[in-house]
Amino acid sequence: MRGAALRGALADGAVAALADATTGKAITAPLRQELTLERCQLAPRAAAVPAGATLNVKGRDPLSLRLRAVGWPGGATRATWRLTDAGQVVPDDRVLAEAGAVEVRGESLPWVRAWLLVFDHPYYATTDAAGTFALDSVPPGRYTLVAWHPRAGRVEQEVTVTAGQTVSAELVLAR
Repeated sequence: MRGAALRGALADGAVAALADATTGKAITAPLRQELTLERCQLAPRAAAVPAGATLNVKGRDPLSLRLRAVGWPGGATRATWRLTDAGQVVPDDRVLAEAGAVEVRGESLPWVRAWLLVFDHPYYATTDAAGTFALDSVPPGRYTLVAWHPRAGRVEQEVTVTAGQTVSAELVLAR
């Protein structure tokens, strides 16, 4: 059974994933993911990451700031970190331990926020600067393609993947 490719266009900084993918290729994403505080902003603002990875929280600002990671929406606290100076790196293996959405926010600076969407399968992507994404080696079948963006929300679209073909999808996120 040959896999297929699914390609599409969204907004920059969106996450696309197959909501109902359960089998297929192995997860090949790096087992270390980064979240960086620089100029009082977290980067990336939104990212798709593999479950079980270690999150390296990096501070590049010469200030003291406490960050909190919570299950999103409205979940329990998964971790807190205090960044105290430029160049600090805090590794954490708890935050990405299981699939789900995580919001990271500054406790004293409400605009310091980022979202990590954690997946236990390999069929997810964060869009590039042009808003494009690609999911490769998708097993043939019918799936629900879900797109999410921090400002534009969530949309879904049914897609049918045929072996050996490239499927294009264009989801429109409200701005």
